[in-house]
Formats: sequence, C-alpha cells, structure tokens
Amino acid sequence: MPPFPVLLIRPPYPLGRLAFINTQIPLNLCSLAGCLRAEGFPDTRILDFEVTPYDREAFRNRLAGIRPGLIGFTACTPTVDLAARIASDAREALPSVFRVAGGPHVSALPGETLEAYPVLDAVAVGEGEETLVELAGVLARGGRDLAGVKGLVWRDGGRLHVNEPREPVRDLDSLPFPARDLLDLGAYRGQVFRGFSRDYLRIGELITSRGCPNRCVFCASKVVLGRRVRFRSAANVLREVRECMDRYGMRHFVVLDDTINLDHPRLFELCQGFQRLGISWNCLATVSHMTPEVLQAMKRSGCTGITFGVESGSPRILRKNGKNITREQAVAAFRWAREAGIRTLEADFMIGSHPSETAEDLERSRQLVRELNPDILSVQPLIPYPGTQAHRILADKGLLGNMRWQDFVFFGTTPTWRLEHLDGRDMIRWQRRMLRDFYFRPSNLLRRLRKITGLREFLYYLKVGLQVFRKV
Repeated sequence: MPPFPVLLIRPPYPLGRLAFINTQIPLNLCSLAGCLRAEGFPDTRILDFEVTPYDREAFRNRLAGIRPGLIGFTACTPTVDLAARIASDAREALPSVFRVAGGPHVSALPGETLEAYPVLDAVAVGEGEETLVELAGVLARGGRDLAGVKGLVWRDGGRLHVNEPREPVRDLDSLPFPARDLLDLGAYRGQVFRGFSRDYLRIGELITSRGCPNRCVFCASKVVLGRRVRFRSAANVLREVRECMDRYGMRHFVVLDDTINLDHPRLFELCQGFQRLGISWNCLATVSHMTPEVLQAMKRSGCTGITFGVESGSPRILRKNGKNITREQAVAAFRWAREAGIRTLEADFMIGSHPSETAEDLERSRQLVRELNPDILSVQPLIPYPGTQAHRILADKGLLGNMRWQDFVFFGTTPTWRLEHLDGRDMIRWQRRMLRDFYFRPSNLLRRLRKITGLREFLYYLKVGLQVFRKV
C-alpha cells in the first residue's frame, strides 16, 4: 500500500495582499515537501492561502479529493489563529487526519499552542524537515506512539508529551532543493522585497544559510534556527540557482539569509558564481561585517540591492539591543556601498528595538536616516514576538497589554503593548513621522525616479508609493 498523501498549508496573512507587503513563496514548506518526497512520500502537496483566497467549502472539497493522512501548517505569530481555524475545518472534513503545526510561534510556545488550540494534534519545535519526515513515517506505519520523534510536542488524549529536542540540520547541503514545482508560480505577483517586484523582474527566492550569531532582543529567528550559523556550500547554492534559471526562467534572486556577509571567502565564491551565471540579486547584510572589497565583489556579481538592519541611531540603544553594530559602522557601510555602485540601498529602523527607547533616542534615529540617505527606508514598531527577549522584558514589566496574535503586524494596527517610555500611539506617530520626513522629501523622490529603468518598474513604484502615502 503506497504512503498516504501529505498536505502542507500556509494560512493567509492578516494584512492581505497590499502592494508594499512582501509576497514570497513559502520556501519553508517547499523544503519540507522536498524532504518528504525524497523519503518516500511522493504525493506531497502545498496549499498557499497567502496567494489563493481561502474558501471553506472549496477547501473541504479539496480535502475530500486528496484525503491526506497528515496536514502540516506553518504558523508565524499573526497567522497562528488562522492556521487553527483552517485546521478546525480540516478536522470537520476528515476527523482522522493528523494535524501538526510548525514555525516560530509554536516553537516559542509549544505547550501553550496545543492548550490554546485543541484542534492541533502536535507541534514541531525548531527546524521541521527531519521531524516531519519521521512523524509521517510513524503515522504511515499505523503508529500512534510518537515518543521517539525528536522535536515533537504532541497530544495523547488530554495529556501533552514533550519529546527530546532535535538538533538543527548540520549539513544543509544534504537537504533536497525546495520543491518549487508544487506551487503555481504564476500566482505569486508583486513585491518580493522592497524595491524588487515580479511586476518587472523574474524573481526567485534563495536561502543559503541558517542561524544568526547576534542576540537581538527583538528577533525570534533563533527560536527555530538557533544562533549557530550553518552555511550551504557555494557549489550547492549555485546548482539551485541554475535549476531555477533552467526550469523556471528566473533571472533575479532575492537572498533571504539573515546575514549573507558573515563568511567572506564563501561570499566571494558565491559572487564569482553569480557573475558567471549572469544573474542579478539583492540581499540582507550586516553593517558590522562589511568592507569595500566585499561590496565591490557584490557589485561585479550583479548585486543591485542591499538591506541593512540599522534599527536605531542612538548609541545607547545600539549597545542594549543586541545587534552588535555601531552608528559608525552603519555610516561607513552605506558610504562604501554607494561608492561601489550598489543601485538600491535600504535602511531598516525600529521604534523600540530595545524597550527602553525614548523620544530622544528616536530623534537620533531621524538624524541618522538623514545622514545615511538610503534609497528605501523601512520603519517598524517593536513587535514583541514570543520567544524574544523583548517579549520577556515587556511581560516582566506588565507592558504587554491585551494582546491578540493577529495584531502582531508591522503596519495597519496600533500596538496594544507599550514600551517603557512610549505607548502604542506614540510608536505609530514616530513611525509615520520618520516615513513622512523621508518619503515626502522631493530630493528622495527625484533620486528614485532617476534610477528607474522602465515603465513596469515605474508603475510598481507608483502603485507602492500611492498606498504608502495613503497609510502614512
């Protein structure tokens, strides 16, 4: 008897599909699917309700046709309620199907998630590839004792079992490439990353490493990926790029690593490969590991955009927020990147990257924005995700307020939590003030217009700009 089908689901994002919201393929689900297919579950499918509107009746009919034995949900904090709602619909349609969730939210709050959402049978803590494959194998053999599946927290009747933790995948090259063929790639439209849109580029997403060594108080990535950085080999990454070019016609790549420039020899090797392949690409990088030589190599290899997480212009806050960067490093990195000829430079700032931030600290951030003079500015209020030090600080001080998980988004809602010196309305006022100061400056608008190379790119920026102007 062949193994049962497996269905992997991404729930919709609460903000919907706005032009300035990134829409990326679910690389995490594609990686899970690739591993499941490689390990004996060929009938693995993905439903992505970020790009396909969720219809309850159509979903139930789809389940009746597939009849999966296992459904896996990915859940970040603002989507966990929606994931549970879809899981409830799945249980009504197929009462016996096993329902498991993974992702940063459930990894931070595994027991609490199962208690809050009885419709879930289990949660996978940390990286999910090996855990999900092992879970599927036990279920396919008719087993219900899941005590040996590392990384799993599961429900047996009314009792919760917490299994032994699973170590992160050590050799990332051992993983199959993400199963992009399971997606309707034509459904993914619009902005993939700020300044880079499928409206005018044939874009593919890449992840070439996992983990981040920093201790940022606001970041939850370590909950899933850990702090030890693991790198894919340059050769392995370049094979995936070639597959994306040959099979899907992709010519620009958005590298989604937390920090691509930690290992300079590997980055130089990647740059040489990207240059040979003739692609363009953009990435996130840290100002603390940047040099003029690295930036020049990136430029030669087709890098057209870099996003730097600066977070604050206040030396006090930069010392406290765990980012391990300085104001001087940020100024130098932007100067060197501009001298290297990188076309699009983005600076990301946060209102409350440490909960002790004050209005005086934020005024220093405004000053630094003017000094850096990026092409794109992102300003977000602190979102105290579960598993972060910021969440613990606010909880200890009684500042979390009446939280609803769906409000943990960076735009469109007023935070119900507060900082030590600023409330939610203050955070939104500062966000709007900094964005208006930057984007309503005629010199910035003219500089962006001069860099636009075609009508489709112009229309993308026009659409995004009109939406942002209405919001701020």
